[in-house]
Amino acid sequence: MEQVRTGREKLSLFTGMVCGFVVAALLTSLLAWYTYQGKVVAKVNGVAIRYHEFYEELARVQGHEVLGLLVERELVRAEAEKRGLKVKEGEVTARLREIQKFYGSEENFERLLQEKHLTLVDVRNQIVFQLLAEKMVGEVKFEEEEARAFYEQFKEARYDGQPYEKVKSRVKQDYETFLRGRLAPQTIQGLKEAAEIVYYW
Repeated sequence: MEQVRTGREKLSLFTGMVCGFVVAALLTSLLAWYTYQGKVVAKVNGVAIRYHEFYEELARVQGHEVLGLLVERELVRAEAEKRGLKVKEGEVTARLREIQKFYGSEENFERLLQEKHLTLVDVRNQIVFQLLAEKMVGEVKFEEEEARAFYEQFKEARYDGQPYEKVKSRVKQDYETFLRGRLAPQTIQGLKEAAEIVYYW
Protein backbone atom coordinates (compact mmCIF):
# COMPACT_ATOMS: atom_id res chain seq x y z
CA MET A 1 0.00 0.00 0.00
CA GLU A 2 1.46 3.43 -1.10
CA GLN A 3 2.22 5.73 1.78
CA VAL A 4 0.42 9.08 1.60
CA ARG A 5 2.60 12.01 2.67
CA THR A 6 1.13 14.88 4.66
CA GLY A 7 1.59 18.53 3.58
CA ARG A 8 4.16 19.03 6.32
CA GLU A 9 6.18 16.01 5.20
CA LYS A 10 6.12 17.20 1.57
CA LEU A 11 7.31 20.66 2.63
CA SER A 12 10.08 19.14 4.74
CA LEU A 13 11.17 16.94 1.81
CA PHE A 14 11.14 19.93 -0.56
CA THR A 15 13.14 22.07 1.89
CA GLY A 16 15.68 19.27 2.27
CA MET A 17 16.08 19.00 -1.52
CA VAL A 18 16.57 22.77 -1.87
CA CYS A 19 19.16 22.80 0.95
CA GLY A 20 20.92 19.88 -0.73
CA PHE A 21 21.10 21.75 -4.04
CA VAL A 22 22.39 24.92 -2.32
CA VAL A 23 25.09 23.00 -0.43
CA ALA A 24 26.12 21.18 -3.62
CA ALA A 25 26.31 24.49 -5.53
CA LEU A 26 28.41 26.07 -2.77
CA LEU A 27 30.79 23.10 -2.66
CA THR A 28 31.15 23.19 -6.46
CA SER A 29 31.88 26.94 -6.36
CA LEU A 30 34.44 26.53 -3.57
CA LEU A 31 36.15 23.69 -5.41
CA ALA A 32 36.30 25.77 -8.61
CA TRP A 33 37.70 28.73 -6.65
CA TYR A 34 40.43 26.65 -5.00
CA THR A 35 41.27 25.02 -8.33
CA TYR A 36 41.58 28.44 -9.99
CA GLN A 37 43.71 29.79 -7.14
CA GLY A 38 46.04 26.84 -7.62
CA LYS A 39 46.23 27.30 -11.39
CA VAL A 40 49.80 27.46 -12.71
CA VAL A 41 50.52 30.70 -14.60
CA ALA A 42 54.23 30.01 -15.27
CA LYS A 43 57.05 27.59 -14.53
CA VAL A 44 60.65 28.49 -13.81
CA ASN A 45 63.03 25.53 -14.12
CA GLY A 46 60.12 23.26 -13.32
CA VAL A 47 58.97 25.30 -10.28
CA ALA A 48 55.36 26.44 -10.59
CA ILE A 49 54.21 30.01 -10.02
CA ARG A 50 50.54 29.84 -9.12
CA TYR A 51 47.70 32.23 -9.78
CA HIS A 52 47.29 33.29 -6.14
CA GLU A 53 50.98 34.37 -5.99
CA PHE A 54 50.65 36.26 -9.26
CA TYR A 55 47.40 37.93 -8.16
CA GLU A 56 48.76 38.99 -4.75
CA GLU A 57 51.86 40.57 -6.31
CA LEU A 58 49.81 42.27 -9.03
CA ALA A 59 47.39 43.65 -6.43
CA ARG A 60 50.29 44.90 -4.29
CA VAL A 61 52.08 46.65 -7.17
CA GLN A 62 49.22 47.97 -9.31
CA GLY A 63 46.12 47.34 -7.24
CA HIS A 64 45.47 50.91 -6.10
CA GLU A 65 45.97 52.27 -9.61
CA VAL A 66 43.50 49.78 -11.09
CA LEU A 67 41.01 50.31 -8.27
CA GLY A 68 41.24 54.08 -8.81
CA LEU A 69 40.49 53.63 -12.50
CA LEU A 70 37.45 51.46 -11.72
CA VAL A 71 36.17 54.11 -9.28
CA GLU A 72 36.60 56.84 -11.93
CA ARG A 73 34.81 54.76 -14.56
CA GLU A 74 31.84 54.24 -12.26
CA LEU A 75 31.69 57.95 -11.40
CA VAL A 76 31.76 58.91 -15.09
CA ARG A 77 29.18 56.25 -16.00
CA ALA A 78 26.76 57.40 -13.29
CA GLU A 79 27.21 61.11 -14.10
CA ALA A 80 26.76 60.46 -17.83
CA GLU A 81 23.54 58.57 -17.14
CA LYS A 82 22.33 61.40 -14.89
CA ARG A 83 23.04 64.01 -17.61
CA GLY A 84 21.77 61.85 -20.45
CA LEU A 85 25.17 61.84 -22.16
CA LYS A 86 25.89 59.09 -24.67
CA VAL A 87 28.70 58.15 -27.01
CA LYS A 88 27.85 57.13 -30.57
CA GLU A 89 29.53 54.18 -32.23
CA GLY A 90 30.87 56.50 -34.94
CA GLU A 91 32.64 58.62 -32.33
CA VAL A 92 34.37 55.56 -30.88
CA THR A 93 35.41 54.34 -34.34
CA ALA A 94 36.76 57.78 -35.30
CA ARG A 95 38.85 58.02 -32.11
CA LEU A 96 40.09 54.46 -32.58
CA ARG A 97 41.25 55.32 -36.12
CA GLU A 98 43.13 58.34 -34.77
CA ILE A 99 44.92 56.15 -32.24
CA GLN A 100 45.77 53.55 -34.90
CA LYS A 101 47.07 56.32 -37.18
CA PHE A 102 49.30 57.60 -34.39
CA TYR A 103 51.05 54.21 -34.28
CA GLY A 104 51.67 54.27 -38.03
CA SER A 105 49.82 51.13 -39.06
CA GLU A 106 47.26 48.60 -37.89
CA GLU A 107 50.04 46.04 -37.53
CA ASN A 108 51.96 48.29 -35.11
CA PHE A 109 48.77 48.91 -33.16
CA GLU A 110 47.97 45.17 -32.96
CA ARG A 111 51.52 44.49 -31.79
CA LEU A 112 51.12 47.07 -29.03
CA LEU A 113 47.86 45.45 -27.88
CA GLN A 114 49.59 42.07 -27.68
CA GLU A 115 52.50 43.52 -25.70
CA LYS A 116 50.13 45.21 -23.23
CA HIS A 117 47.83 42.15 -23.08
CA LEU A 118 44.87 44.25 -24.24
CA THR A 119 42.02 43.49 -26.61
CA LEU A 120 40.24 45.81 -29.00
CA VAL A 121 37.25 45.65 -26.64
CA ASP A 122 39.45 46.98 -23.80
CA VAL A 123 40.57 49.89 -25.97
CA ARG A 124 37.03 50.70 -27.13
CA ASN A 125 35.79 50.67 -23.51
CA GLN A 126 38.56 53.08 -22.53
CA ILE A 127 37.64 55.32 -25.48
CA VAL A 128 33.99 55.41 -24.37
CA PHE A 129 35.10 56.37 -20.85
CA GLN A 130 37.37 59.12 -22.22
CA LEU A 131 34.73 60.52 -24.59
CA LEU A 132 32.11 60.66 -21.83
CA ALA A 133 34.56 62.48 -19.55
CA GLU A 134 35.32 64.96 -22.37
CA LYS A 135 31.60 65.59 -22.94
CA MET A 136 31.24 66.48 -19.25
CA VAL A 137 33.76 69.32 -19.55
CA GLY A 138 31.11 71.57 -21.05
CA GLU A 139 31.69 74.54 -23.34
CA VAL A 140 35.31 75.21 -24.26
CA LYS A 141 36.45 78.69 -25.34
CA PHE A 142 39.76 79.59 -26.94
CA GLU A 143 41.39 82.34 -28.97
CA GLU A 144 42.17 82.17 -32.68
CA GLU A 145 45.90 82.45 -31.87
CA GLU A 146 45.73 79.24 -29.82
CA ALA A 147 44.14 77.34 -32.72
CA ARG A 148 46.79 78.71 -35.09
CA ALA A 149 49.59 77.63 -32.74
CA PHE A 150 48.03 74.16 -32.56
CA TYR A 151 47.87 74.09 -36.38
CA GLU A 152 51.54 75.05 -36.71
CA GLN A 153 52.53 72.27 -34.34
CA PHE A 154 50.63 69.60 -36.30
CA LYS A 155 50.64 71.20 -39.75
CA GLU A 156 52.47 68.36 -41.47
CA ALA A 157 51.41 65.41 -39.30
CA ARG A 158 47.65 66.10 -39.23
CA TYR A 159 46.91 68.53 -42.03
CA ASP A 160 49.37 67.43 -44.75
CA GLY A 161 50.83 70.95 -44.93
CA GLN A 162 47.58 72.47 -46.21
CA PRO A 163 47.08 76.23 -45.61
CA TYR A 164 45.41 77.19 -42.32
CA GLU A 165 42.42 78.85 -44.01
CA LYS A 166 41.66 75.67 -45.93
CA VAL A 167 41.55 73.45 -42.81
CA LYS A 168 40.50 76.12 -40.29
CA SER A 169 37.22 74.48 -39.18
CA ARG A 170 38.93 71.10 -38.75
CA VAL A 171 41.78 72.68 -36.77
CA LYS A 172 39.33 74.38 -34.40
CA GLN A 173 37.43 71.14 -33.90
CA ASP A 174 40.67 69.24 -33.24
CA TYR A 175 41.90 71.88 -30.82
CA GLU A 176 38.60 71.84 -28.94
CA THR A 177 38.89 68.05 -28.62
CA PHE A 178 42.47 68.50 -27.40
CA LEU A 179 41.35 71.00 -24.73
CA ARG A 180 38.49 68.75 -23.60
CA GLY A 181 40.92 65.87 -23.20
CA ARG A 182 43.24 68.08 -21.15
CA LEU A 183 40.39 69.31 -18.92
CA ALA A 184 38.68 65.90 -18.48
CA PRO A 185 40.90 64.83 -15.50
CA GLN A 186 39.83 67.98 -13.62
CA THR A 187 36.18 67.11 -14.25
CA ILE A 188 36.73 63.57 -12.97
CA GLN A 189 38.52 64.94 -9.91
CA GLY A 190 35.49 67.14 -9.24
CA LEU A 191 33.23 64.08 -9.39
CA LYS A 192 35.51 62.26 -6.94
CA GLU A 193 35.47 65.15 -4.48
CA ALA A 194 31.67 65.34 -4.59
CA ALA A 195 31.11 61.57 -4.28
CA GLU A 196 31.00 59.31 -1.26
CA ILE A 197 33.72 56.73 -1.87
CA VAL A 198 34.51 54.04 0.68
CA TYR A 199 37.57 51.87 0.07
CA TYR A 200 37.74 48.39 1.61
CA TRP A 201 41.15 47.52 0.23
